[in-house]
Amino acid sequence: MGKLNLYRNISITFVVFAAMILCALFLTFYSQATIIVTPDPQVVNLNFNAEVRTSSTAEEIKKLDAIRGEISLSEVQATGTFDVLSTKAASGSQGNIVGKVKIKNDGKATQTLVRTTQLQATDGTIVRTDKQVSVPVGGEIEVDVFPKDQATFSKLPAGKLVIIKLPVATQEFVYGQADSELSFKAQEGGEIKFLAESDISKAKKEIIEKTVAEAISRGGAKNSNIIGEIASYALDKKLGDETDKFTMTAKIRLKTIKADSTQLAEAVRKRAQNVNQSGSATAVIDPEKVRYAVVNANSSESYNVKISYPLTTELAEGSEFLAKDNFTGKTKQEIQDYAVKTDAIKEIETVISPYWRKTTPKDANRIKIIVK
Repeated sequence: MGKLNLYRNISITFVVFAAMILCALFLTFYSQATIIVTPDPQVVNLNFNAEVRTSSTAEEIKKLDAIRGEISLSEVQATGTFDVLSTKAASGSQGNIVGKVKIKNDGKATQTLVRTTQLQATDGTIVRTDKQVSVPVGGEIEVDVFPKDQATFSKLPAGKLVIIKLPVATQEFVYGQADSELSFKAQEGGEIKFLAESDISKAKKEIIEKTVAEAISRGGAKNSNIIGEIASYALDKKLGDETDKFTMTAKIRLKTIKADSTQLAEAVRKRAQNVNQSGSATAVIDPEKVRYAVVNANSSESYNVKISYPLTTELAEGSEFLAKDNFTGKTKQEIQDYAVKTDAIKEIETVISPYWRKTTPKDANRIKIIVK
């Protein structure tokens, strides 16, 4: 009987140890891993061009894959003073020009001065005007001057200039003024500025840009949806006039293009689907965050616009970055190191079972990925 109990105890012990060994072997070779990912949303600046049509039917707009819009017109007047950039070689007396002085009239009648009128500085230096001018009461006019005697001329000091040929009583009220010292050095190169078509074209562009910017700011618009064109303009100088500056007064025709907000949001949604985010999920499109700017006009009813939107994306379980094959046979530290390669992961946690296993299973089917 004692031997029977002994054999039974040995058998039970053997079975228990065998079961423990088999269990340990099972857990060792049939490990599992769970990877918990907390994504960090990323913002992708989405920019693309589209067409806004203001007079097409809904069917035409759909066929053209365009956006419905409305247009409103207005006219404003704008004035600006612009620098002249065009130059030409000086000739005749112009080759001797040393600079510009102001002729001021504090008298009671308009004063006309002929070309070559003599102006004398306080040190006795005399220069002549290069053209005839008429100075209104209370006004002043700039005029080029050249030396009376080029051979002895050194410089014209800054200060008041007496107009020699005027009556002494008139000289007190009508006089010249040099704001700075003038010499031939200041006119090195023998070139003078004159008003050319290129200066006028540049002024047109600048006055339109300034007027449009002011209109957008004044209206508090969130979009750059105004374009302008010059309806008419006038200049205070003639084409070819020798001058440093000129003033343009223009009537600007403004066009405000308002695109349909629902169709703008739909255009963003379609474009977001085409963005390769490798399995990332995108947030719902917020129409209030859609911005657009008019680039140019194709016609009176068709306009190219640039649409921009801050698209929010985050990693999803279908992301290539989170493919299970990327995590097979890895330690927890290796998985952490892999996660820092992207800004799209805020936190990652790895749970391996049994607990004594140091690496994840080599079989991807034994890995579970959870995205919070």
